[in-house]
Amino acid sequence: ELPLSQCGVCKAGEYLLSLPSLCLPCLGRNYSNSSYAMSCDNCSTLGDYWGNSPTTGSSRCVEIEEEYLRISHPWSVIIALLSILGLLLATATSVVVFANWKSPVIKSSGREQMVLLLSSIALSFVLPLLYVSPPSLGVCILQRIGIWICVSFTFGAVLVKVVRVYRIFVSSAHIRFTEPYYQVIFTLLIVAVQLIIVAASIGYRIPGVSQAIRKNSVDSNDSPVNVLSCVSDHTAFLVLSIGYISIIVVAITIIGVKSFNYPK
Repeated sequence: ELPLSQCGVCKAGEYLLSLPSLCLPCLGRNYSNSSYAMSCDNCSTLGDYWGNSPTTGSSRCVEIEEEYLRISHPWSVIIALLSILGLLLATATSVVVFANWKSPVIKSSGREQMVLLLSSIALSFVLPLLYVSPPSLGVCILQRIGIWICVSFTFGAVLVKVVRVYRIFVSSAHIRFTEPYYQVIFTLLIVAVQLIIVAASIGYRIPGVSQAIRKNSVDSNDSPVNVLSCVSDHTAFLVLSIGYISIIVVAITIIGVKSFNYPK
């Protein structure tokens, strides 16, 4: 039941309806901080604000709560734990490699390529931590660049290694460009193609933070949440990047199978 006005006075969070003399609550984004208000003010003039008691009558404006995948969320905890575990394993493998840096097995495996491969794997485990960080311009740029660079570095290094093995043990042609620095150059060229695709993607759709106000589906007056997320990549560039990585993976598979020495 709506309260009757006593001598034209209403409490904060309400406004006076003169005929009949009733005090009505300021709901949703509206508010009133005066006992003699004849109408409600609106929080939209302040920006992303909402009433502090939007379902019973607001006396002031409060900032709309931001929502994103926080580090305290259960899924974020799982992602962080898996990332730390993977990073520890990559670090332990790197320690073993550097401890046996001059051993025949490590030297024959291509030490420079191994360093690139381990570095890209380690960065791949660091990258998920960006997805549980508060969205910002820097975080969104690193998300857009990081995932594709890490993947192209990893598969690019593997592709160059299997090509080198194939040329040495299977191909009958004159072996050239098998020196370690050539292998690094070839890997960087593979990554450079991916960088061009990513740069074009950023130029077409600049990374940034998108905001979407999501209202309560039960009561539209209740406080909404401001959902923050990074602006997604354009579908065309997403398909192009996936296609490029897929070509590398298919090439690795074909050359790897051809390198097997099947018994006759």
